[in-house]
Amino acid sequence: MRKFVATIGSIAVVAMLASCSGEEPPSNGPGDTAACKAAMKADYGKALATPGGPTASRPTACNGIDDATAQRLAGEVMSEVTPAPPTPTPTSTPTPKVLTIAQAGKVYLAAVEPRNVTSEKFAKDYDAGASAKALRADAVKGLKTERHFLEVLDRTLWPEVVAANVANLIDCQGQLVSWFSANTRITKRSQITGAPDCGTGDAQIVRARLGLPPA
Repeated sequence: MRKFVATIGSIAVVAMLASCSGEEPPSNGPGDTAACKAAMKADYGKALATPGGPTASRPTACNGIDDATAQRLAGEVMSEVTPAPPTPTPTSTPTPKVLTIAQAGKVYLAAVEPRNVTSEKFAKDYDAGASAKALRADAVKGLKTERHFLEVLDRTLWPEVVAANVANLIDCQGQLVSWFSANTRITKRSQITGAPDCGTGDAQIVRARLGLPPA
């Protein structure tokens, strides 16, 4: 809409300028620039208010004004009368806050418990001699919960007391995600290698410092 209004304004001013040296000859004396500008402004305002109306012509108040001065006045009128675009209202993004110990404990448990269930099932089924097909199915579920746990660890602002241990867990979870991903593609049990040996110590420290019972 602003572009359309600006276009109308440009047409109106061009019409004024085009008629400056045409239809009405200048008078013998110097013209009144203030009166000329006021008349231009009035005609320009009408042109903006009535798109498609009669084309603006040279105001009689501009008789005696040379073309260069008329062009300058028309430019001033355009800048003064054309509505300025609205200033966008700034939006503020809330700053994420570090979780309290209690909040962090709830977030940690909600993410780690499903992960522990699928991890333990994979291990039990493997020890029980489950087929490669069954272990692939276990690995698909395990991969989902391992990824979710990694995402929660990575995006949460943890209390300083566990921040370093969580960083270690993030590194370990990356390895576990890769390990489970590989196990979703096995065709025989012998393709399964040992799981990454990491994270146990840091996980116990995190649980203790967040007031959670040992796993």
